[in-house]
Amino acid sequence: MGDRACVDLASLLHADQGLLVGAYARGLFLVLAETEETPYAPPRPFRVNAGAVGSYVMLPDNRTAYLAELRTGGAVLVCDAAGECRPEALCRVKVERRPMVVLEATIEGTKYAALLQNVATVRLATPAGPRAVTELRAGDAVLLSLEVDAARHKGVPIYETCSER
Repeated sequence: MGDRACVDLASLLHADQGLLVGAYARGLFLVLAETEETPYAPPRPFRVNAGAVGSYVMLPDNRTAYLAELRTGGAVLVCDAAGECRPEALCRVKVERRPMVVLEATIEGTKYAALLQNVATVRLATPAGPRAVTELRAGDAVLLSLEVDAARHKGVPIYETCSER
């Protein structure tokens, strides 16, 4: 269980668009907008059920913020599976207590993670297309945005040693 943030945007997103979110600033998962109908909810293409409030999210100016810091009128970076990105205005952030799941990915021995709501409306970008977090299994590939040379301090890239666990 944990507090998760739904990020409602001022514009509609397409099925392969979402926010870059993660537990570690060096590797952010592409969490997609709620564009698909599920037995639990109708499509909400303006919304990204982005994850735990302590997660990082990418902003338009190459900075990160915690999901808990986002406010109406601010902006986030919306990206798609091809790596095209654009700034988008925030309408609101809704925080509610929900069941969570830890998603982990390992690339060349480095571990990346995200704490996401464990529900079918949370989808991630994969090489094969959008996939619900509830459908992912060990060994499945997901798309990440990696920061290989820098760590982050107060959301700004820095070039020093930093260990996140």
